[in-house]
Amino acid sequence: LTLPDTPIEMVRIDFDKMETVVANLLENAIRYSPAGSVIEIIIAENQIRIINPTRGSVHIPTALDQEFKPSRELSSGLGMGLWLCSNICKLHRASLTVEQKADQVIASIHFS
Repeated sequence: LTLPDTPIEMVRIDFDKMETVVANLLENAIRYSPAGSVIEIIIAENQIRIINPTRGSVHIPTALDQEFKPSRELSSGLGMGLWLCSNICKLHRASLTVEQKADQVIASIHFS
């Protein structure tokens, strides 16, 4: 957990709903990272970022826009997590982006 050196602006949120978003993103990071990986959580300037290594390519492009994304991998999830997270963020006037860069997935919540 990395905390910023500069003060954080206050943002009003429904704690339970945003807890669901962060928990889902962390669960995904743990699930799709190689064993023994380090997952980085950064809280800075109206943003929460979760960065995790991956075990190869991750198909993300439409996951935030589709209600159901069937997984080709064995998964205990329902395939709706990122879509639900994205919509909860929108209700809080925030945005969720998920992208893969090289061998990392970066999930970012940006508060307005």
